[in-house]
Amino acid sequence: MAELTEFKGLDKFADKVKLLEKKAPGLIIDRYDKLGRRVIKDLKAATPASNIAKKTSERLKGKWTAEPTVKEQGVYIKKIRNKSPIFGVVERGHKVGRRGNQKDKKGKDFVEGKFFYKKKMDELGPEIIAEQEKMIDELFDEVFG
Repeated sequence: MAELTEFKGLDKFADKVKLLEKKAPGLIIDRYDKLGRRVIKDLKAATPASNIAKKTSERLKGKWTAEPTVKEQGVYIKKIRNKSPIFGVVERGHKVGRRGNQKDKKGKDFVEGKFFYKKKMDELGPEIIAEQEKMIDELFDEVFG
């Protein structure tokens, strides 16, 4: 079972967000959209060039998309994903098929994943949290002077 962790100052932060939501809900969504664009830019830079993509539609770098920011159950959500059909194969790895040239396989049964998405999001996690706090403070100052 998951354990709940209580952060000091979180209640104060939540109160600020609630107050901002009442006064300027569109500003919060705009800032999350801007943050999402920055994360996509960083993910594109971290995405490896795919040598297994035979079609343009399967290339990884150009397939990063962000859905519009929505508020669900009191939480703002910004979903970022890669629409390429080979994203999971490159990220998590894959089993080598039976067909194909045996010389190319070089005795491998499994190709390890790159885990570029997980690594980049682990790296960006603290930055995103700090950016959110800074964003709320800026919005609070902007709205309430």
